[in-house]
Amino acid sequence: HAVRREDFGMLCVKDVTGSDSCYVFDKEGVIFEAANVVVGSVIARVDDASDFKPALGAILADPGLWGNMVPIIAYVKDGLPASRMEFSRRDMELTVTLTDSGTKLYFNLQFDPSEHIRALKELSKTVPTETLEYADLRVKGRVFYK
Repeated sequence: HAVRREDFGMLCVKDVTGSDSCYVFDKEGVIFEAANVVVGSVIARVDDASDFKPALGAILADPGLWGNMVPIIAYVKDGLPASRMEFSRRDMELTVTLTDSGTKLYFNLQFDPSEHIRALKELSKTVPTETLEYADLRVKGRVFYK
């Protein structure tokens, strides 16, 4: 029984030589294909800062973390200019960096980020996200920015 998987993003990890090894994952977090390294905003790229060893058919993160990563990745794909994401398994955080401005968005993956994403969209109506130095969204119900 074959299952058609559609790409949702690309996970990149450092291999033993220090170069990037990248894999395509779907919206369920299933790693299903090796990928060439892509530069630019063609596909959402998540750099894994841990020693995670991806394998085809494996799940990118446990269901709780993955469920909280999906809205962030979707927000980046649909609403932000070129950016990179760094996933810290140890800290259970996802940091989004806008590549043109260097703005960093810090997300805590221990709770649903939807409220924070809505707050960022409202904030961007008066203060463009690209003009911020950072937005810290790691405290539930609070948005700190500079």
